[in-house]
Amino acid sequence: MRREISPLVFAGLVMFSMGLTVSSTRQLWHSVAWVEHSDTVLLELEALLSLVKDAETGERAYLPTGKPDYLAPYVAASAGLQTRLDTLPKPLTATPTAADSLPAAPPWPLSWHF
Repeated sequence: MRREISPLVFAGLVMFSMGLTVSSTRQLWHSVAWVEHSDTVLLELEALLSLVKDAETGERAYLPTGKPDYLAPYVAASAGLQTRLDTLPKPLTATPTAADSLPAAPPWPLSWHF
């Protein structure tokens, strides 16, 4: 005795399967967007950290020697640091919880002159 599936049941199973596929694909694309967002935030933070390290290098070289030539990394980093600080919160505000917990970035002390 062989059982056959009615065409309506078969069509219903196909439609259910298609719905699951569409739902899973949407979730996948949503996850891909968050990965790209995370990559953007990490790149911004790495660029900011690099500028801070450059500024610190200039200060560390200048303080013991007093030679203004050693301030070149500090001056170069200072030019782009405030811009990076101003643009940093933008990628982070995509999530409401990140926006709420993000403190305001203090202005870079561009008025420091040695």
